[in-house]
Amino acid sequence: VLPEARRRDVGILVMCAVRRAIARPEQLRQLVVDLKAEGQLAADALPDDAPLDWLVGDGIPSVPAAAYKFAAGHPGVSCVLTGQATPHHLEDNVAAILGVPLPDAARERLVRLFGPIRRNLGN
Repeated sequence: VLPEARRRDVGILVMCAVRRAIARPEQLRQLVVDLKAEGQLAADALPDDAPLDWLVGDGIPSVPAAAYKFAAGHPGVSCVLTGQATPHHLEDNVAAILGVPLPDAARERLVRLFGPIRRNLGN
């Protein structure tokens, strides 16, 4: 859908780049454990504890920041909505989107790992 929208010059708004599992480490850990148990992720694809912490570093301060970068980094995405409770939280979200991009290798690994999964990962 994203390439076609871009081809037709149609804007895409991402509404839920960071929700539940991404924002809550224990839920993320459980999601990865469940995906492995279902056979949707290989047992050795990610560690059970802190499974996405490999995204943090080199200008990426947190897993939620990496998620915002992932969403905003697609050329077909026009806007990424963020949720925030405080002005400082808003500043962090804006910095995540406008700061250094997610490295290509990290983006490719995420797509390789999670792209084939056809279930809602936000619950």
